[in-house]
Amino acid sequence: MSKTEARGPKRKIGRSLSPGILVVGLGGNNGVTMLAGLLAVRQQLSYEAYHGRVEANLGGCISQLASKGLYQGVGFADRYDLAKFEDCAMGGWDIRSTPLGDALYESRVLEYDLTRQVRRRTLSGARLGMA
Repeated sequence: MSKTEARGPKRKIGRSLSPGILVVGLGGNNGVTMLAGLLAVRQQLSYEAYHGRVEANLGGCISQLASKGLYQGVGFADRYDLAKFEDCAMGGWDIRSTPLGDALYESRVLEYDLTRQVRRRTLSGARLGMA
């Protein structure tokens, strides 16, 4: 009897699976900025920056950029079969119980208009548990 037969037939799952990102220190600058970026791209937000209106994008995410230039540059989305960032599920924990919207505001990493929109739309009541 083969291993497959011993375990039984494969079952189809009724939904597609998402790759997960688990962030230790989700309430810190890196974690909350990554979460806000994910939410902004999913919701196709646009925001005012010092140089004008900007559409949320993955321009700084090297895993999502195509390679370019003489030596193929830093991007590698076209070289490997990677999951799309916006399809990922994200979770994590932090030692602080600060609400995520407050942590995003306190980090002062993103433009104020984007921070305001993400806080209002998605992070207003989200809290972290203690690690």
